[in-house]
Amino acid sequence: MARSIIRRTSPLPMGQPSELAHLRVVAGYDVYLGMAALHRIGAVDDPLDRSVEPALAEMGVSGG
Repeated sequence: MARSIIRRTSPLPMGQPSELAHLRVVAGYDVYLGMAALHRIGAVDDPLDRSVEPALAEMGVSGG
């Protein structure tokens, strides 16, 4: 049932390369925002570039 809901709301069928790329970008942006928030409150001492770039690279998303 959940699969049919996803198909109706998504312009592309699940599992298509372009949709997977979109999900990677959204997830990468979420990682970046989370790391930026941690950096802002002082929970992360590293400059953002050193923390975020490896996480984005691991997900296959270019940060630059």
